[in-house]
Amino acid sequence: MPQEPSCFIDESVRKWLEESEHIEIDISNLNENVSTATINGYEAVTAINYIIQHMRLKSNEALSRVPIEALEKALETGYAEFKRVYYHDLQIILKKDAGKMKQRANERLNDEHWAKLVEVDRELVGKATNGKLTEDKQQVFYTDDYCRKMEREPALINLIYDQFDTEDLFDFHHAIHIQHLTDKITPYNLDFFFDRVLRSDIIKAEIFPDLKERLIATPPPATDEPQHTPTQKELTDQAVQNALRLMAEKMKTEEMKELPKAAVWQGIYRVLADRKIVKEGEYLAFGQYINSLNVEGMTITDNGKGVCKTNNDGIFGKPLSEWDIMKYKGKKKAVYDRYYLAATTFNDTLTACLQQLKIKPPK
Repeated sequence: MPQEPSCFIDESVRKWLEESEHIEIDISNLNENVSTATINGYEAVTAINYIIQHMRLKSNEALSRVPIEALEKALETGYAEFKRVYYHDLQIILKKDAGKMKQRANERLNDEHWAKLVEVDRELVGKATNGKLTEDKQQVFYTDDYCRKMEREPALINLIYDQFDTEDLFDFHHAIHIQHLTDKITPYNLDFFFDRVLRSDIIKAEIFPDLKERLIATPPPATDEPQHTPTQKELTDQAVQNALRLMAEKMKTEEMKELPKAAVWQGIYRVLADRKIVKEGEYLAFGQYINSLNVEGMTITDNGKGVCKTNNDGIFGKPLSEWDIMKYKGKKKAVYDRYYLAATTFNDTLTACLQQLKIKPPK
């Protein structure tokens, strides 16, 4: 027999090959066993596929018996939870994808880049609908696995794109009553559906900034049990949490990205103290309250013991309505401007969030 490199064939295997008198029979038996195993495997996969299809059919039958209003509420609640978990990660991914539309590396993202991203995605959806997406080796926005999911759900992705041209967030009521969502949704494609809706909503919120506050706000979960009526404090905490999320986004803008943390936290503390949401002068309690809201990028490392106390002298220790550049005793006007920008921005943001939840201002 021909000499094989020793790195490929173990010495004991070589000896067995040389001594075997029935090597052809052995190979034939091996091929037969492999063929049998392949047939059995195919039959097993076919049976599993039949079970899955049967489960899909049964789940759709069960879905058709659910009252439309209950289904709408359940989908909105499920989407709110999905959004809470995946919003931040998806936002980062989409910003990176939109960044690929820039002509220059240091160019700021604008509506044009987001519009180009929409066009690229629309083209990919078209290919997915026609079963050609996985053949497109040039696309860099989705993994092969995600492409296969898109190709399996053409009706869903087209349904979501039918709503994309409106200047509003995805409308579950419209999708169910007008677009016949119940014919297309199953427990097996629900996460994919929520993912596509959230991508669409994030892009819309970037193009139409007035949608961002509504997108980030998380409504109370729906349930069949008697509804818990949120207390004034719970609603206020929700509004502050929403405002902190929006503030985190605003601090990434060109105007605010250079603001020192001291100015940001002093401004936030001042606004919350003025509204009696936190107690005047209790900096530790302020820090603990902020951290309890658990907003990514908006936590205080020292629980507020040092951040506010050192900057709460003079004009900054008074209500925001009394801040006056003429009364500021600091040496640099720029310092006052930074603190004033942080405080007024958060004040306006919190006002909008309180109004959205219909919370009356404290007396």
